[in-house]
Amino acid sequence: MAESAPPKEHAGLRVIAVFKLFKAILLTVVGFGALRMVDRDLAEVARVWAHRFSIDPENHFARWLIRKAAAVEPNNLRHIGEVTLLFALDQLVEAIGLWFNQTWAKYMLLIATTVVFFRETYVLVVQAIHGIFSYWRLATVGITVAILAYM
Repeated sequence: MAESAPPKEHAGLRVIAVFKLFKAILLTVVGFGALRMVDRDLAEVARVWAHRFSIDPENHFARWLIRKAAAVEPNNLRHIGEVTLLFALDQLVEAIGLWFNQTWAKYMLLIATTVVFFRETYVLVVQAIHGIFSYWRLATVGITVAILAYM
């Protein structure tokens, strides 16, 4: 027996679920990458990457990056990795719930999207007051509004 297509009202949730799954996978890679770097010399890693991309280590940007990498404490990097993995788990749970059209997942999406909307709108307005404009931030607000309207 062939599986039928999801109802049209669930198709939008499935698109959002796939996006959430993509974010969960990306965050998982970043989280494990951060945890993998905990006991490594980050300044040396930055030097190797600069060399790999043919960037002169005496370049202003390269020196800045190496200084910043050397200043990262292993404990901070561990916390960043752990929090990133927890957020990845949140995104995965939300994606699965949305895929299966669960009410609790819709509430999670509504709450998270509302928080993003208010934060991004606030930053967009504050930056506009200071003469700074970001198309990425405007796009984020637009996508957030579209998700909220869909909900």
